[in-house]
Amino acid sequence: MTRIWKVVLMVILLTSLIMPIHSFAEEPIKVFINGEKINFKSEPIIENGATYVQFRPVLEKLGFSVNWDNSSKTITASKPGFLATFQINSDTAIINGQVKELLRKPKVINGNTLVWIRSLAMLSNSNVTWDERLRTITVDQPQNQNNTPPVSEFTYDNGMKYKGQIMNGVPHGEGEIRNINGKLFYQGEFKNGVPEGQGKMFDENEKLAYEGQIYNRIPNGYGKGYDEKGKVWYEGQWKDGNPVDLANFIAKNSKPSTDKINIDQINTISDLKRYLEQNYSELDTSIGKTKFKFTFSENTSTLFPWDYWVHVEFNLGFFTDLSYSNKLSDSERETVKRELRDHQEEIAKVIIQAMPDKKFYGGYYYSWYRYPNLKVDLITRKYYSWTNYDEPDLFERDAYKVTKPSGFRWYSDLDDNL
Repeated sequence: MTRIWKVVLMVILLTSLIMPIHSFAEEPIKVFINGEKINFKSEPIIENGATYVQFRPVLEKLGFSVNWDNSSKTITASKPGFLATFQINSDTAIINGQVKELLRKPKVINGNTLVWIRSLAMLSNSNVTWDERLRTITVDQPQNQNNTPPVSEFTYDNGMKYKGQIMNGVPHGEGEIRNINGKLFYQGEFKNGVPEGQGKMFDENEKLAYEGQIYNRIPNGYGKGYDEKGKVWYEGQWKDGNPVDLANFIAKNSKPSTDKINIDQINTISDLKRYLEQNYSELDTSIGKTKFKFTFSENTSTLFPWDYWVHVEFNLGFFTDLSYSNKLSDSERETVKRELRDHQEEIAKVIIQAMPDKKFYGGYYYSWYRYPNLKVDLITRKYYSWTNYDEPDLFERDAYKVTKPSGFRWYSDLDDNL
């Protein structure tokens, strides 16, 4: 009798090796989180005594934001003040910057990314129980663990006010800071009382100035800097509040704007130069067209009265022909000179209108070196020069301070004859 039972047992064991036990295989594994059943596109499986599940439905139910990077095969789970990453076939996870060992590696099974359910549950300190009879896994978060931190207010020593999530009596989670005037200063993630994580910083007019990663209260990591018009002036890595590779970013992204600009949109010298290039870079005279370029030289000395010297660079060949060509009559020369004078006067008045609080010295200008290789003996030609300030005394040592912006006037004292 004993031998018969041994044979029966051997048959059962042998059969189990070559065919599934239908009573178990036909009953799928069920997963409940905080009492709610979780639905999966790919059913959970048991491998070597560990239950593997699709990561996204479980993590999202536990309150995490989830991201999958297919190129690096990395899972990222985050919530305010918390960040964890898992990688396929890696036995470690990085949780809030610390390396944690995993007993089971995340893996791809039948084209689906599966993770041991206990590895996912540990992120929220949840309890996991397995009912073998019902083939059911129950995940229960601790009391209030699935709720976000309460929203409250907090005042810093410098008078700035915080409103947002609080933990252990200090800002922790999502929130915002307003300055002593009530204007928005920072909005984003906080950790242990200070800005840290993903956030936005605003200027004194509540316009977005920075958006990206924050560490040690200042931009550190990847982020974008914005100008007062809301345009990105830098995008890339930051360190200790400063862009890491600003010059390279500008070189790659600087393109001359082709958008038409109106005079009331001029706010900077760059805007002014673009306006002049769009409207005054070519003049159709009675003897033909001629072109111009514009250069603004900023003054940094007290010896000169102006803020900017405006060079309206002309075509030397055209001006030389105007002066010396035997094909032109005196009448034709005078007509073209009037056209050039009117053109310069219009340029001057546009500049003064656009920036009435600045002092300008401008006019047609051209220069070259007699010995260009040595840069020796600079030769210049200036015509129809103008200013918008009273000319200071010749021996005034602080000409910049004693002059004030005023209206347009011709200044031909240093001009050449045309």
